[in-house]
Amino acid sequence: MIYEIGVSIKTKKYKNIKNCIKSILPSKFVSNMVFLKNRHRLIDYKNPVMMDEKLLILKDGVYRNNPLIVKCTDKNQVRQYIADKGYENILINNYGVYDSADDIEWEKFPEKYVLKCNHGSGYNIIVKDGNINKDEVKKKLAGWLKEDYAVISGEKHYHKIPRKIIAEEFIENKAGELPNDYKFFASRGNIFAILIVSGRGKKKQRIYVDDKFEDLGYVQSQGDYKEMKPESFDRMLEIARELSKDFPFVRVDLYDMDGKVVFGELTFTPHGCNHDYLSDEVQTCMGKNIII
Repeated sequence: MIYEIGVSIKTKKYKNIKNCIKSILPSKFVSNMVFLKNRHRLIDYKNPVMMDEKLLILKDGVYRNNPLIVKCTDKNQVRQYIADKGYENILINNYGVYDSADDIEWEKFPEKYVLKCNHGSGYNIIVKDGNINKDEVKKKLAGWLKEDYAVISGEKHYHKIPRKIIAEEFIENKAGELPNDYKFFASRGNIFAILIVSGRGKKKQRIYVDDKFEDLGYVQSQGDYKEMKPESFDRMLEIARELSKDFPFVRVDLYDMDGKVVFGELTFTPHGCNHDYLSDEVQTCMGKNIII
């Protein structure tokens, strides 16, 4: 079983205080402080050029209370959006959706499965052997359901998501490994970068490629990235372009399961609009592709 890394009570109290302060301050003020910290200037609302700059403007503007953004951010409701687009076949098997941890139908699940909350990021419990402490898991899930991720993150579109617990399929390839994560950065159907995340923990690697699967040089690559090209890459491109057409910006997360495309999620404010590991030059290069 895997879920969030434990933190000290002191650290949690500090985070709670910090988040409470963030939640009562104007969103634009908080966004400007985040941007200033990393880019050493305030957001230029008249002539934004960097990716995070444009994402912060969208976060505080047209995405803030947008019903479609809320629906597609919701890890439960987004399934209907994907189905309506004609891609129901890429959805992970869903075992159940619950309003409370007490409602979970444990007997319906196979030995391996995933429990997650639909209203934020990091609310995941991975069960690999079916041998879990149900009381502990229920307590963890109940605690997550009480959290307003909009307060924690400052991303207000999370606030209107009706909080649920989702039980779904645990995905792994034929070798019994977690599949690579392919994150398509797109604006109105145009894919301008693909972040590949492979491995977990200390072995975690990431690289940015273009739609020809060439290294963009945004981060230092490790090993032969060409080996990471999935069998379903062309199909992934088609799906990501279609799913992104309705939005000024969205990151479409997909997996390749031995040649089959599997949907992950749609993310509108990735990394909290704070890709601090990317240089100003890279941020500007990516930002020019986002039409807000």
